Amino acid sequence: MRKNIVLTGFMASGKSTVAKVLSKKLKIRYIDIDRYIERKENMSIKTIFNKFGEKHFRELESKAVNKISKQRNVIISTGGGVILNNKNIKSLKKRGKIFLLDASPKTVIKNLKNSRRKRPLLSTRNWEGRVYDLMNNRKNLYKKSCDYVISVDGKSINEICNEILEINNISL
Repeated sequence: MRKNIVLTGFMASGKSTVAKVLSKKLKIRYIDIDRYIERKENMSIKTIFNKFGEKHFRELESKAVNKISKQRNVIISTGGGVILNNKNIKSLKKRGKIFLLDASPKTVIKNLKNSRRKRPLLSTRNWEGRVYDLMNNRKNLYKKSCDYVISVDGKSINEICNEILEINNISL
């Protein structure tokens, strides 16, 4: 039984997409924590933020992480802020290896412009400046909480997946 593969990183760094592709390659399930919360609460992350605030969302996120991290042999795609609570990291590390998908602000901004997903933390006119601020504030937490760093800039999803498989000594 191999350890869970846990993907962390800033929003729009490719966590959900990489999780889906890895899931197909390895023929194991993936769980996107944000989608899990949306299904459980029957509302979008944006609505949760707007109605109840970030603090409430972070509590829901921690409950979801605690439950999901107990599963075995799954790929877990976390939300960008999961690293803000050290308990989340401890839970995820018990049965998983944490891979930081490390993207530059330029890559994140490009991905956000191509995304249909609404990002509550970027509901501002100067959202690009907000990306730089948030990334700068979280940079050390991401690095401190991961087992491996995968730079995603200029790489295809397959290249990123292959790097993760190689680190895990998995050949297909």
